[in-house]
Amino acid sequence: MSINDIFKSNINIENFFEQLEKIIDEDKYYLIDILPTTVLDPDKYQQFELIWDYLDDYRKRDIFLTEENKFINIFKKMWLYNKTKAYIYECNREDLFIKIYNSIKENENKTKYITDIDELELLIQLGTREIVDSILVFEDIEIICWLGNGLNCAVYFNKQEVIKLIKEMANVEGLYLYKTEGGGGSSSTNSTNSGLTSSNTGNGGGGSSSTSANTTVNIPNSNLQ
Repeated sequence: MSINDIFKSNINIENFFEQLEKIIDEDKYYLIDILPTTVLDPDKYQQFELIWDYLDDYRKRDIFLTEENKFINIFKKMWLYNKTKAYIYECNREDLFIKIYNSIKENENKTKYITDIDELELLIQLGTREIVDSILVFEDIEIICWLGNGLNCAVYFNKQEVIKLIKEMANVEGLYLYKTEGGGGSSSTNSTNSGLTSSNTGNGGGGSSSTSANTTVNIPNSNLQ
């Protein structure tokens, strides 16, 4: 099967891991990021980056929530116009006592269609906070997105004419869309853990490989409560 087949209805994402891995390895993807391009100074980037489990005061958490909401907004708009399916990887966090989370937990390691907007929002939050890795496929506009690497998202466009639209949507939210080069990102960024082998898929405020596995998630005004 070619990567074009992943956008067909009722086709499982897990059948395309080899093709998805090739997209990342060959840098055929873009990034939606909170920064306009890759940060080349690792010391400056480390001072700037936002990793949810390591934010030790409410001021920094408020900044993170503001940036996270930008990703929620853009993906909600994409979801409105597309049949959307997700491949959800295993979550090893035992402290997530979330009502909607049960639906996600029940669908680990397989493809499911996202028809509930609250479930979509939670999946995005679990990705920006580096708790759950997932792949989203928007069938109609033929876009693949990798969630789980903090405040950035790797994106593959099967139709080049869609790039301009998504770039405009990102800019409206205060985000940036840019083409990666050589994997992109600072040396402190995490690899996408979404069935792929490439490392460093961006720099956008996330990406520590040492994210805590035991920090309780309890945030006001969020599905993660």
